[in-house]
Amino acid sequence: MKYHNDKIVYECVVGSIVGFAVLMGYIGLLAFLSFLMAFLARSLPDNFNEAKLITFSMLIFCAVWMAFIPAYVNSPGKYADAVEVFAILASSFGLLVALFGPKCYIILLRPERNTKKAIMGRGTTKTEM
Repeated sequence: MKYHNDKIVYECVVGSIVGFAVLMGYIGLLAFLSFLMAFLARSLPDNFNEAKLITFSMLIFCAVWMAFIPAYVNSPGKYADAVEVFAILASSFGLLVALFGPKCYIILLRPERNTKKAIMGRGTTKTEM
């Protein structure tokens, strides 16, 4: 019996191009439909102004993922995983900031606008001097 003292290096096989295209197409389709619905709903009354925030957050999401595709394709080996993780974190952070940033701003920095009258647009939001 002969034994070889050679190094064995395991390498991950790069995923299929068809699978990557299907995955990106599905994510793109969902993002486009969400953006389209939010864009069409932005003309609803002010009580339903959430659509403007969703539209902006979907723009951020699409921009991050459009930048992700060339970066991922051109990244070698283990760096492709880091690019993917960064894209996921960046799009999640963008969605959270775009959706909840304005709400946190009003709650923390402008509490006089955090009343039912101010939200419904019937009261004044300026403080009297």
